[in-house]
Amino acid sequence: MMIKNNRRLTVGDHIPYVICAPQECENKSNEKTPKSATERACHPDEIARSGGILKPDVEWYLTQQILPPVSRLCEPIESLSQGLIAERLGLNSSKYAQPRSARDGELNDDELVDYVPDSFKSDEERFSDVEKLSLTCSACGLTSEFRGVLYLRRESENEASDLSGGFRCPNPSCQSPRYWGEATPFACMARIVNAISLLMRKQLQNYYSGCVKCDDPACGLQTCQLSVTGGGCLARGCNGRMTSAVTERSLQLQLKYFECLFDVDHTTKQLVESKWSLGSNQNELISMIATFDKRLAEELCNISKKTMSECGYNWILSSFWRQVFL
Repeated sequence: MMIKNNRRLTVGDHIPYVICAPQECENKSNEKTPKSATERACHPDEIARSGGILKPDVEWYLTQQILPPVSRLCEPIESLSQGLIAERLGLNSSKYAQPRSARDGELNDDELVDYVPDSFKSDEERFSDVEKLSLTCSACGLTSEFRGVLYLRRESENEASDLSGGFRCPNPSCQSPRYWGEATPFACMARIVNAISLLMRKQLQNYYSGCVKCDDPACGLQTCQLSVTGGGCLARGCNGRMTSAVTERSLQLQLKYFECLFDVDHTTKQLVESKWSLGSNQNELISMIATFDKRLAEELCNISKKTMSECGYNWILSSFWRQVFL
């Protein structure tokens, strides 16, 4: 880029650059946002001339330049983990949580600090990292997320929230929103079951591919190869450990997400406990759901529960109870 701008360069010259935020580079080039940081590098003079349009990628610098050395320096300090440091830097701490010890199976520091059981979390927080279920309306052709049997919908930030049924297309301009544009509820149910099956098949394929990734955020190597050093990173000079890209826990969480989507009691309970309950109790919310929609949700929930029961992660080994009580 400097050569293209007729800047003289010789061997040994210092080349300054700043990694810009992805959305800013998209505005600059009017092209698809580059994925690599190299393509998002800009000269400081170019950033100054942009008048505030080009901005540094703060998250990239925190993740790649600050978090790794700080984590290595603070590693000897007890009760201080990489996930906790990432949280103090304003990053998503779940991405930097170290895996459980394969030797003793005990909880690590990230799981012990401010630990909250998943059953006490809201669905929005609990299933924030799962792949969401999406459906395409047969009437309007709009693809939207299926947000549950009953959910709060808000068209804009200035408008008040209102309750909406999940078996309706969320597009306000749709001419036939009932059952996502399908003629019968059975056709809608078949489409939802197919969408769940395809999504789970994709997750299982990624799991059984055996792909592993480095837990060091500065490296981020992802490969299907295994190291002869017993889990060490294959990148030269990296001291990170290779962990599964798709774990058993993430698969079980994906299955639980499907079950909670169609569980009427669970959905209404979540709405009552949230601040957007609109003053209604659980029985009143259940009465707002059409009778046939309840039957449809019950059948889909039973299908999800059956798949859930086949997951081995859902069962506790008998050896666990022997370790606890003996």
